[in-house]
Amino acid sequence: MTGKERALAALRGESSDRPAVIPIVGQAAARLCGVGVREHAHDPELLARCQVQCARRFGYDGVYIAADTWINAEAIGFPRVEHPPHEPARGHGTWIESVDQIRELPMPDPNRSGRWPLMIDAVRHAVRMAGNDSLIIANFDQSPFSLACQLRGIDRFMLDLVDDPPFAHELLAYCARAIARYAVALGRAGAHVLNTGDSAAGGSLIGTRYYEEFAFPYERQVFDTIRREIDTPVTLHICGDAGMCLDRMVETGAAGIEVDHRMDLRDVRRRCGERVTVIGNVGPVGPLLRGTPEAVRAACRACLDAFAGSNRFILSTGCAISPLTPPENLRAMVEAAEDKTTR
Repeated sequence: MTGKERALAALRGESSDRPAVIPIVGQAAARLCGVGVREHAHDPELLARCQVQCARRFGYDGVYIAADTWINAEAIGFPRVEHPPHEPARGHGTWIESVDQIRELPMPDPNRSGRWPLMIDAVRHAVRMAGNDSLIIANFDQSPFSLACQLRGIDRFMLDLVDDPPFAHELLAYCARAIARYAVALGRAGAHVLNTGDSAAGGSLIGTRYYEEFAFPYERQVFDTIRREIDTPVTLHICGDAGMCLDRMVETGAAGIEVDHRMDLRDVRRRCGERVTVIGNVGPVGPLLRGTPEAVRAACRACLDAFAGSNRFILSTGCAISPLTPPENLRAMVEAAEDKTTR
C-alpha cells in the first residue's frame, strides 16, 4: 500500500498492511531541508517540496501543509503579525474592540487575502509532487474559538465569555464563516484531508460548559459547511487535556481527532470506540526531542498497543515537533510501525 492508501484506510476504519504514521512535522521540515522558517512559510512550492521530501526521507505516510498559526488572523486583517527569519510568525496585542467593528469586517477571499492563496498553491504543489505516495493534509488553523482569541486577545476574550457572551458569539460566528471559506478552497485545491486546530478550546483554558457553548457549535458549523460543499474528510486537534470535550469532538463529525500527548490513549479508545479515527500521541518533547530512537520506538509501541486490534488509529505526535528533533527519532516512529506488523 502507498502512504496515501494506508492513511485513508485508517480514516475509514479499514485494514491495511501496517499502521499509518503521520507525525506533525510542520516547521521542522524547513530546518531538515536547510531553509529558513519565514522562507518556508511564504514560498508555496518550497513549503510543499520540504514537506514531501521529508516524508520520503523518513518513510512516513502523509504530510501537513501548514506554515504557522497566524495565517487566518492575517487573512482577516490582523495588523500586527511578525515574521522572524528563523522562528514562527507571532502576533501582538488586540484588534477587535466592538460589535460594530466585527460587522464592518469584509469576508476574506481565499484567492486574495493574506497568505491564503499561498497555502492553496502549496496544496496544489504538494499533491503534484507526492503523487499517490503521501496523504496531503491541508491545515486550516485556527478554528473559530482560537481565532477569536487571537483577534480579540486571549485574556480579553476569556473575560468576554463571562461578561459579554453576545459579543463573543458575534465574533465566533464571523470567524466560523471566514474559516469555512478557506477550508473549502483548500479541499478544492486537491487536499486529501483537511485539518484544523482549536488549541485554546482545551481543558487547559476552558471547561466543559464553555467548550459546549462557545467552541463546539462553531467547530461543527465549519465542518457542516465543508460537508455541504465537498466530500473531503476533516480532522480536529485540541491541545492539552481534551478529556472534558472528547465526546463533543467526536460529535463535530470529524473523521479523525488528534489527541495531545497528555491524553491516556487507552482511555481515549474506551470512550471513542470505533466512532472516529484517533491520531496521536507520542510526546514531541520527551521522547522525540530529548529521547533516543529506542525510547521513541517504545513510546510508539505503547500507542500502538493501546489500539491493538483496531483499524481506527494513525500513529502521530501529540503536537508539532521541534525543529531540533533528531532525524533518527523521526525514522524510529516508522520503524515502530513496521516492526508492529512483523510481531
